[in-house]
Amino acid sequence: MRRSENGTGRFALPSKGQQEPVDPSEDAVATPPGGFRCVASLRSDVYETTVSVAFVAQHYLTVPDPGPEGVPHSHRYEVELTFSGPELNEYDYLVDIDDAEATLSALADRYRDELLNDHPEFEGTNPSVERFARVIFEAVTERVGDETVTGLGVTVREDDVASGAYEASV
Repeated sequence: MRRSENGTGRFALPSKGQQEPVDPSEDAVATPPGGFRCVASLRSDVYETTVSVAFVAQHYLTVPDPGPEGVPHSHRYEVELTFSGPELNEYDYLVDIDDAEATLSALADRYRDELLNDHPEFEGTNPSVERFARVIFEAVTERVGDETVTGLGVTVREDDVASGAYEASV
C-alpha cells in the first residue's frame, strides 16, 4: 500500500482508484484539491463527543525576534474539545454534553477580549496556540470528570489559518 507519512504520525490515503485496504490501527488523512484536511478515525471501539466555542482574545509572542507577533494583537479562536472513551455510561452518554459545554463556555468567558499574557497560567511561557491548547486541556480535565472518558483532545484554531492541538489520556 502506498501511503506517505505527513509528519504528524498520520498517513495520507492512497490515490483514487487504489483499492488496497487501510490499516484500521491508523487514522486516515486526506487533502482534497481545495486544500482542506479531512481526518477519518479508523480506530474501533472508541466513542467520541465533540463540543466547540469561538471567541476573540489577544496575545503577543515572547520568543526572541517575534516580529509583528511581538506586539499585542487579536485573534479569533475556535476551541474544540473531543472526549473519547471505550464505553458509554448508564444513560448511553460518553460525557455530559451540558457539563462539557458549560466548562468550555466558562473558559471562553475567561479569555474573551483578554490579553492571554496577563493570565497566570501563561506566566513564564510563550502564549502560542499549542500552549493555549495545553492550558485548556488542563482546565477541562480539572472540571469534567466523567468516568467513561479516557482521553481528551483539544484543538485551538487561530483565525482559520493555523491550529494547535494537545491530546492525552485522562
